[in-house]
Amino acid sequence: MIDAHAHLSDPRLGADMILLADQLKSLGLERVVLGGVDPKEWLFQAKLKKARPTFISPVVGIHPWTVRDHDESELEAMFRTLENSITGADAIGEVGLDFHPKRTTEQLDKQSRWCLRQLELAQRVGLPVVLHVVQGHDVMQSLLKNVSIKGALVHGFRGSSEVAKFYLARGFVLSLGQRSFRGLEYDDYRWLPQSGFVLESDAPPLAKDVSNINAVSHEWLKSLDEAAAFLAAMWSLSKADVWRLAAQNLARMIPEPY
Repeated sequence: MIDAHAHLSDPRLGADMILLADQLKSLGLERVVLGGVDPKEWLFQAKLKKARPTFISPVVGIHPWTVRDHDESELEAMFRTLENSITGADAIGEVGLDFHPKRTTEQLDKQSRWCLRQLELAQRVGLPVVLHVVQGHDVMQSLLKNVSIKGALVHGFRGSSEVAKFYLARGFVLSLGQRSFRGLEYDDYRWLPQSGFVLESDAPPLAKDVSNINAVSHEWLKSLDEAAAFLAAMWSLSKADVWRLAAQNLARMIPEPY
């Protein structure tokens, strides 16, 4: 099992990060790709990478929530730090647009500008990106037409086949989790090619307590297993086959850590 997007570097975990990493490994997880938020969180990523180098794939970026909640001078400082932090990263992200619950003109402009700056950075340094897009796929499509990036994981994808095909046509992969399939039938995903997905947990959930590492790790693996089970049933494959495909697809975007 390989987790294409998770927040093992969540500051709420504190000193339990390494313990949780080891617990997840003992339960069968082989690799975790992280999701970047802000400079404070990037430091936790570096700590995890140093402690468990073959288990962790760092991904540093200024999350759209961070863009939303900080002023321009703070974001400029973060961007300078980001430019100095990408040497040890495997991708840039989470880069994106989050217009929930309401798309305002101010946020449309602000998030679009900072998303494009990070996409341009990824283009300059030749790194793939992790895209976070909520109620903004139309804007993201326009931004992507202005850059040529190495590749992308579209985190937490839950959209139409038409939107998906835009990303897939560019060689990107859809990062799918338990929530991607919630309330849907197999026919809703028949269009998905076996080369076009990876599996993610996006764990641990923001709204849940993380003090019980044993409970967190079991819930983490359960969410990944349920996502794999959906695709296995849809394609009439074993879950082992789904995990093999997911690992191959992820390795095309972000090579295995060493």
